[in-house]
Amino acid sequence: IIATDPVHVDQWATHVTTPEVTDASATVHVETAVVNSGSASASISVQGIVRDAGGKALAPVTTPAQTIAAGASGKFSFDVKVSSPKLWSPSSPNLYQLVTKVLVDDTTVDDDVTTFGIRSLEFDPATGMSINGKSTKFKGVCLHQDYHGLGLAAPQRAMQRRLAQLKTYGVNAVRTAHEPPSPEFLDICVRMV
Repeated sequence: IIATDPVHVDQWATHVTTPEVTDASATVHVETAVVNSGSASASISVQGIVRDAGGKALAPVTTPAQTIAAGASGKFSFDVKVSSPKLWSPSSPNLYQLVTKVLVDDTTVDDDVTTFGIRSLEFDPATGMSINGKSTKFKGVCLHQDYHGLGLAAPQRAMQRRLAQLKTYGVNAVRTAHEPPSPEFLDICVRMV
């Protein structure tokens, strides 16, 4: 059960991309949707705060306000510039955190946290995939999420142990089978690569 204010970030609505990435700077592009399930229209804006792995926050970015009718939703997007970004790669899974705040009349009524990595991806028919300009080959496995003796409700440590073992074999990609993987499993994959 998720309890929220009537005005809130829609579930799974925040998407973070990094369309421009260099060693000197990066652009973090954010798109999200806010739902107004209240009984009256509201003047709503969204504020984004990016934090690095050490918790240092960049200057917040606030969107212009939109009036969203009761029972409706609105889309918001904004860009955050990051100087000297620590790039995400399979060998260095550097992560950032985006805190998305929903403001109604300049008062925060909801927030959402999204973890992401800054990296560039390129696909070339001759050289394959490159991450941050470095050619990368997938060395993957196909996994069911169940764990012998534990089923699907596996503790986080069981997931970490399995992925650590696979990493020692050179695995850098996982294809999940049959059921959607848990959000916890996906989070561990991004952090452990």
